[in-house]
Amino acid sequence: LRTELVTPPTTDSASLALAPDGRTLAFVATTDGTPRLWLRDLDAAPARPVAGTDHASLPFWSPGGQEIGFFAEGFVK
Repeated sequence: LRTELVTPPTTDSASLALAPDGRTLAFVATTDGTPRLWLRDLDAAPARPVAGTDHASLPFWSPGGQEIGFFAEGFVK
């Protein structure tokens, strides 16, 4: 299976993570010059930014897929 996902622009194309259940993609996109975490449910077209995630990079999901973490400004959040 091959698919293409359109996302907002990014300068960090390696910062993405697929949820353990395979339903949601977390990725970093740059808007207004600031990288932020975005989520996209794979069964819906629009992606949505996550509030409070300015300067995010390297997102990761908890094993159960209920929480998402990322690195920002020298901290794990």
